[in-house]
Order: sequence, then structure tokens, then C-alpha cells
Amino acid sequence: MAERTSLIGPLLIALLAAAVLTGTHLLTAEQIAANEQIQSQRQIRQLLEGAAPGLELVIGEWQNDSLQWCAHSLVISRLRAKGYAGSIDVLVAWTSDEPTRTLGVSIVRHLETPGIADFLSDSGEDGWLHGLVDSTVATLPDIDTVTGATVSSRGVKRALLATLESAPAIRDRCSR
Repeated sequence: MAERTSLIGPLLIALLAAAVLTGTHLLTAEQIAANEQIQSQRQIRQLLEGAAPGLELVIGEWQNDSLQWCAHSLVISRLRAKGYAGSIDVLVAWTSDEPTRTLGVSIVRHLETPGIADFLSDSGEDGWLHGLVDSTVATLPDIDTVTGATVSSRGVKRALLATLESAPAIRDRCSR
């Protein structure tokens, strides 16, 4: 009987902690989703400003992980690249006309090692990501991977290549 009594205290503490965590989740889930939406819109706007400066484009609904502006032959795609430590979520702006080419690349989220994968956060003109701009299916394979982060950089390149290769299907959507 003494053994049962000694388990009641920790069990009550665990139940109380679970209730507090559940309550916190329920109270904050809506605000977290709203903040994620705002951040996503901000990233899309920044990518559009770099890819199509001066164009005022209305951000519509995602269709098959793509936003498309047929009149401007412009597409933004959400990609998931395979990195060393997990998935790398990427936004890429690209042209759907011939030749299909990248206009901008932005990393949304990654789990790669800090310090080694800092190139994923460097959007400056000297950064590796900027070197992917204006790439085509023909030129993308020739872009060097990052030494020490080969798996991550190769994963991003593969995801970009697969997206650029999907251009005919995107063009078909515009012609309907």
C-alpha cells in the first residue's frame, strides 16, 4: 500500500504538467499559425522583390506547392531538399518560359549544423545561394557544392533541378 501512495504524487505532478502544456498549446496555436503565415508572406514578398522588382503581384493560393503568375511567366515553388541532418525547406522563384531559370532562392527552415551550414542563411551577393540565381537545367549541375556541407548543398541543388525540370507541366497549366 505504501508503494501505491508514493506513486500518486509524481502521477499528479505529471497530469498537472500535461494539463498546463495542453492548455498552453490550445491558447497559443492560433497565434503561432498566424505568425507563421505572416513570416511566409514576408519571405515570398522578399523573394518576389528580388526576382521581379517593381511588379505588384497578388499572392494567390498554393497549387501543388507552387504559386504561379502566368502573365509574367513567374513561379514560386516550395521545395523540400534532403540535407545531412534532415529536411531543408526552400522557396525558389523561377521563370516558366524557355529557358527556365532560377530568379531567387531562399531557405525557409533547416536542421543543419550551425557554423557548417551558415551558407544556407547567407543571402548576400557573395553567398552560395546567390550563386544559384540565373541557373538553368544545363548550368545547375556545374555549380560547386559547399566544402564541408556537400550533402546539404547537393540536396538543395537536386531539389532545384527537379523543380526546373517540371517547367513543362507548369507551362501546361498556364495554357489551359
